[in-house]
Parts: sequence; structure tokens; C-alpha cells
Amino acid sequence: PPPPAGAQIGSGPPPPPPPGPPVPRGPPAPRLVDGQPVNSGNGAIGQLEVTSLDSLPLAGEVRLVYDPAEGGYVAYDDADTMLGVLPYDPAVDNGGRSYPDSAAVPAELEGLHFQLSGRPEAGDTLVIGNSVDNAGDNTNALALARIADRTFMEGGNATIQESYSGLVGRVGTQTLRANANLDAQTTLLQQAEAAREEVSGVNLEEEAANLLRFQQAFQASAQVVTVANTMFQTILDAVQR
Repeated sequence: PPPPAGAQIGSGPPPPPPPGPPVPRGPPAPRLVDGQPVNSGNGAIGQLEVTSLDSLPLAGEVRLVYDPAEGGYVAYDDADTMLGVLPYDPAVDNGGRSYPDSAAVPAELEGLHFQLSGRPEAGDTLVIGNSVDNAGDNTNALALARIADRTFMEGGNATIQESYSGLVGRVGTQTLRANANLDAQTTLLQQAEAAREEVSGVNLEEEAANLLRFQQAFQASAQVVTVANTMFQTILDAVQR
């Protein structure tokens, strides 16, 4: 009789079932101490800043779970749905790696700027969530104070204070140079005016002395004419007699 439906002809194990869709892998179980999750490494997150309000507030907490097999921190939402991977190599980035950088960040973290540092172990978890009832924690004041140490002036090579000090120094140097040029040009102007006055100018004292001398010479000449006229008249009177 023919073999029943579904029966395998011959010997050997049955063939494996056809592959189905891949099952998403959730985050690894965290290490527990006294029932509480504890990180094994010293990975840390810091310098968290808001750069855009478009994605805030967050829909829920975003957990960053370090997974060496994925090459960094894997981001999960509250439903353990994988959102993306933040590349992180503890051997290279332990001094601190800022995000976002050249690597894309999950859409849920767009608008945030933060830094990951340290040497995490597999399964270590960091959490980013909404800030609740933190008014008065000086976060904004501290962020404003940190601007003084950021080098975003002069093409990213100087802080505000360094740029301002350089500006003051340049203005002082140029002002000193301008004043020195002014003094030199003023001296040249005075010398040119003195040379012009020597050629075309009038010395009032000298002119007054010359006027007095010419007046005395005129008076002397007039006296000579008077004496000559008197002598001539005397001669005429003598001839007529």
C-alpha cells in the first residue's frame, strides 16, 4: 500500500522546517545584585544637551545596552524594540565620544547631544529619559557657563575670551601704530609749513623795521631837496641885484 500522507520514505531524520522570518533579538539580561540591575563596567553618559525641541519630550525611556557583538551601544525603547546602534569601541573611545557624530543616531535621540565614555561590559545599560521635576538644578546655568570653554570662535580655534583678548590686543596695537603715524605726519606738516613761510611768508617785525628805515631815508631826501631849493633861491636873488 502507498505510504500515508506526510510520511517520509526511507530512513533518516526528517528535514528541518523551512526558515521563517528572523526573530528580533532583545537586549541581554542585565547583571543583578540584590535584585537590582548593576553595570559591570564603568561606562558612563554625560554632557547631555538639548539641541532641538522637535523630538522632545521623549515617548519613553531609551535604554542604551552595550553589546560587543553589535559594535557598540544598542538603543531599545520601553517595548524592547531595537531602535539602532551607536558605534562605540571601549579601546578607542573610553576617553569620550560625542554623539551625534559621523554615525547616525536613532530618530528618538535626534535633538540631543551627549557623550559616552568609559569601558563598559556586555549588557551594561545606560538610560536616557525625560527630565521630571528638575527645576532649579542649574542645568541651563551650567551649560551657559560651559560656553566660555568652547572653542567655536575663529574657525573653532579659540574661546570667546581668547578671541576677545586677541581683538583687544589687535585694536591696541593698531591704535598705537596710528598714533605714531599721526605724530610723524604732524611733524612733516609743520616742517613743510615752515619751509613755505621762509619763501613766501611775511615777517611783521622785519617789515616794520624796513618801513621805518625807508621813512627816515625819505625824510632825509626831502631835507636835501629843501636845502638845495633854498640855496638856488639865494643864488637867484643875488644875480638879480
